[in-house]
Amino acid sequence: MKRILAGLSALTIAGVMALTAFAQADNTEIGPDTNGSPTPDNAGTTVNYDSDVRFMVTIPKSVTLTDSTAGTPFEISASNVHLLFQTAIAVSIDGSSELKVTSDEGAELPYTIMKGSDSCSPGDEVAVFDNDDSESLTFKIDPNAVQYAGEYDGTLTFNIAVVESNG
Repeated sequence: MKRILAGLSALTIAGVMALTAFAQADNTEIGPDTNGSPTPDNAGTTVNYDSDVRFMVTIPKSVTLTDSTAGTPFEISASNVHLLFQTAIAVSIDGSSELKVTSDEGAELPYTIMKGSDSCSPGDEVAVFDNDDSESLTFKIDPNAVQYAGEYDGTLTFNIAVVESNG
């Protein structure tokens, strides 16, 4: 029994020695030269850090248009923005989107999207974020353009992309 334990102990020690020697292969070993001075006399270490891209763009699920001449506010926001150097998040109106709502009967009512005093069209970039921020848009209809009573709805698609930036 003692021989078996001694054999197992020897194998365990040999395995640890092999692992220890393997683990030190990537390290710089500094020891004394023949004069007792350290050789080499310095060593470098590579320092690494990986940081993933992350962000959250929030676009309201719906907007209800009103007859108000001031329009209906609509806010797109970006939070937890952590991007690569010199990149930004661009939000644009999808180029195939039509700026209109339609009734169940098929009547159409166009609307406009304003960014400040500028009118936005499909394909236009409406927000760019390189940090946590928000962009306000305004949805407007012309109350005089409404010919038929009823409920109108439609879908507007926004595209989100990470793009190169000078900032």
